[in-house]
Amino acid sequence: MEYVVRQEGGEPEPWAVLRLRPDLALTMPDPQRAEGFWRDLYRATGLAALPRASTLLRGLTTGAFDLAEPDPRQGSNVLACPRPDAVFKRVAGRRYTHAEALGFVRDKLRGVHLISWIEEAFPRRLAPGEIVHRYYVDRGHVYLIRHHWAAGRALFLAQPSQEALPLMASQAWRRHAA
Repeated sequence: MEYVVRQEGGEPEPWAVLRLRPDLALTMPDPQRAEGFWRDLYRATGLAALPRASTLLRGLTTGAFDLAEPDPRQGSNVLACPRPDAVFKRVAGRRYTHAEALGFVRDKLRGVHLISWIEEAFPRRLAPGEIVHRYYVDRGHVYLIRHHWAAGRALFLAQPSQEALPLMASQAWRRHAA
């Protein structure tokens, strides 16, 4: 079990609980099967596909937050393209760039589909003995990817604390996460 806390100036406050039992893991969907996303993208732009996260986010690294050295910039990871102006497709005379592709993903993919898409940018295999936890917050939900060197990735959805529910429901956490 893991506890997720939130800190805004004062003491850390309870945010959510993650139960890491294998039977509670969610299925990681194939982001290429987020049908509504692809249908809407095609209708709006004529694009039938986007570059994979491993292409758009090449060299992606993540930061970590250390309560012993609380710096508000620590642990806040914002996705960015190393080559935002690179053109990946031309449709009907219009050029689409890596930055626009990331914008489509940011604006339209949600929850487990968004997390699955981002996870494509991380290495599939870890060094023997290595375990990495990556946390995601999307629309009031806290998720954890537990990436184990032998077992692979498992996706968990946190159970929010009673104190966190009103803030998460109001979407006010977005202002604090920026």
